[in-house]
Amino acid sequence: MVTDQPGLTEDVAQAWSLMEAFFTSAQDDTVVIDLVGRLNDALVEEIPELAGLRSDLDASTRSLISSFFVTAVDDPEAEIEIETPVLDLARTLAFRTSDVGVLLRAYRVGQRLAWREFTAILTREVVDPELRLAAMAFLFDRLSVELERIVDASVSVFTAERDQWLGGALARKAEVVAGLLRGEEYDVDEATQVLAHRLHPHQLAIVAWQDDSLDAADALPRLEALARSVATALRAPAPLTVPEGARTLSGWLNVSVDPDPDALADLVGAAGRGIHLAFGAPGPGVAGFRASHRQAMLARRVALASALPLPVTGYRSIAVLSPYLDDPDALHDLLVTELAGLDGRDENAVRLRETMLAYLRAGGSARDAAVALGVHKNTVLYRLRGIEEALGHPLTEGRLPLEIALSLVEQLGDGVLP
Repeated sequence: MVTDQPGLTEDVAQAWSLMEAFFTSAQDDTVVIDLVGRLNDALVEEIPELAGLRSDLDASTRSLISSFFVTAVDDPEAEIEIETPVLDLARTLAFRTSDVGVLLRAYRVGQRLAWREFTAILTREVVDPELRLAAMAFLFDRLSVELERIVDASVSVFTAERDQWLGGALARKAEVVAGLLRGEEYDVDEATQVLAHRLHPHQLAIVAWQDDSLDAADALPRLEALARSVATALRAPAPLTVPEGARTLSGWLNVSVDPDPDALADLVGAAGRGIHLAFGAPGPGVAGFRASHRQAMLARRVALASALPLPVTGYRSIAVLSPYLDDPDALHDLLVTELAGLDGRDENAVRLRETMLAYLRAGGSARDAAVALGVHKNTVLYRLRGIEEALGHPLTEGRLPLEIALSLVEQLGDGVLP
């Protein structure tokens, strides 16, 4: 109990006891996720450089908030545990920038945003102004002390990683890759020598990553091994790989044909749980190097937005879907227009949407759709009659926007339904 803590003043102990029920309930994942989302939305708005690190940023903030809530109940004066995701954010920043100022600014802005959230909580939970003031003074002091510890630990990790990064040819390789992706002009032969990767042939870009829920300690070696196994399976030379963070790896292979996603899924499965892979379309030369990587990153973005991300996501399978991630209004309008009457979340609505999509992907063949669904052809025909009645028009009319709408629901989950 908080009131048993000998180091707290009477006012702080009383205020903290009023907060104890909230701190206990706030250990629920939904409360933490909501708070982390608000904090990091505001943080990325002020520091745009962090937008590309959102998964690492969310994992770090979630770890700190959860540790704070646990400590607030058990012992308000105890140190917050600095867990692996917090230090992984520093490692990821070290891969992305040599400027430790970005890390320091992230914590300064984060402290201000967190203080704003916590004062709102105190104002809501502690009505007595004197008790609230005492609790605010105590909390501000604790947050300041803990932030100093966290920043010291993070800067130490950042510096160590950056020194190692800058100490070898890896830094030069990363510099050339970044320049190529920005569109800078390089002598292709010289760049090929630095990268130990041929830039004249076709380029297939891949992006491999590990779930945030898993320890990042061995993530990059696992992802490197996966990239090599993909190259072997595609009969390509050893891939060019560059870390994008503690859990993410970009790679390029000299491949001129689209790989089979099912074959790649077997390789990803063999790499272990929590591993995912996205890939672009092959393209020639330096232009293909850039375009395929941009496409692979789009495929990864769609995968991360999916309710149940597949182990492998190819760009061609999501090319027409990705623009809707940046335009929620367009997504809403498309789903409302195309799925009117069939946009429910019940089992029957789900079954009818699956039937529609299978039928459209089968080119309007009820027999092929039945094979894909594992049901009788007459079952598909019966469902199609009900579907067309609900839609008010034959499925053959306006099939492209309908198939896109169905594919979006399949990929992103029924949470996107109006």
